[in-house]
Amino acid sequence: MPLALDVADERSVEAVAERWAGEVDIVVNNAGINRSLDLLGRGAGQAFFEEWSVNALGLMNMVRSFAPPMAAREGSAMVNVLSVLSRRAVPMLASYCASKAAALSITESARQSFPSLRIVNLFPTVVDTPMSAKIAGKKLRPEDVAAAVLHGLSTGQTDVHFD
Repeated sequence: MPLALDVADERSVEAVAERWAGEVDIVVNNAGINRSLDLLGRGAGQAFFEEWSVNALGLMNMVRSFAPPMAAREGSAMVNVLSVLSRRAVPMLASYCASKAAALSITESARQSFPSLRIVNLFPTVVDTPMSAKIAGKKLRPEDVAAAVLHGLSTGQTDVHFD
């Protein structure tokens, strides 16, 4: 069941987790923003803050609130939608890349902290969503990303990459 919450707001996440974390089997962390600003561009500082608040801090809030009770139950899994840019730097998207790299580091730490919780990381390229509407070129269909999540979960993958 999808739930609306502000992942950047620790209290918002904690409130939802208090109610649901003991009952959910799978959490898909797919909240993310990309302000598409150059590192030196006007407004880059604000873009950095916003991207880090959602992409890194938001993921950390979800892990902190949901992973402990989920790890206590066999068969639970957390799916983190990262990006191929978690491992690459692109000057026009410097703060986005950095926020996704931080998110990757958080998930790697979570794997060590909660070894009984399956944590699956997705590394998609550009997905056809409103966030990528102004980006030209080939895009992954959301339904193909969802199918990759299900395939990754069913085959025991820990990292799912896209061609």
